[in-house]
Amino acid sequence: MSVRAMAAAWAIQVAPTEKLVLLALADHANDETCECWPSLTHLCRKTGLARSTVAKALKALEARSVITRKPRGTTTTVYRLNVSHWSERRTSPGGELVREPDGGSPRAGPEVVREPDGGSPRAGPGTIKEPEVEPSRNQKAGSDKPSNRERRDAAQRVLAFLNERAGKKFRHVDTHLVPIMQRMDSGITEQDLRMVVARKCRQWKGTDMDSYLRPATLFNKTKCEQYVGELVPPKEAVNE
Repeated sequence: MSVRAMAAAWAIQVAPTEKLVLLALADHANDETCECWPSLTHLCRKTGLARSTVAKALKALEARSVITRKPRGTTTTVYRLNVSHWSERRTSPGGELVREPDGGSPRAGPEVVREPDGGSPRAGPGTIKEPEVEPSRNQKAGSDKPSNRERRDAAQRVLAFLNERAGKKFRHVDTHLVPIMQRMDSGITEQDLRMVVARKCRQWKGTDMDSYLRPATLFNKTKCEQYVGELVPPKEAVNE
């Protein structure tokens, strides 16, 4: 556990679910680099939150530069807690930050209240408005196409990984890609899906179960969640 990161995590103002996930990361981070690499499944168990909630909290923290994520190989994500960046911020009680006009340090920004008649916004009575919706939802209306492309690209990478490991030739069509995208939409990461593929290929390839190395089986909602759950013990052994 990084004492420095833990103290900073308690002090920074973020949404409650983001705070819980941030504290879980700080509990695993080291003092030297403030880095850690717990799995999404482990974070869910540690915080008691659903996978989709943890995934959204991580995206929100990354969008605000509170953390930085980078892949390590094909099975691990390294999280860096940008503690020095936090100390350069002055946060409001609600956690909203406003950049000074001269490019200096951020300052707390007042709540903007829209007049009932639709007129110009005015400053609220000394209150600060905390973001109520996570960035992924805020961006949904204007970024469906990029998001869909990213989801499809990730699904194609997973399917290509399955073809490579299992020696198959599944085509990149919706029948095979949609179940993969649905599993990622539920909070299962691309890395988790790759680990499922790798594990099942080791278990089934060249056996009577070889024919089940297919998207319909591996990425079925119920079966996939079961397979991801089977990954917990070795992943926790690495990250504890």
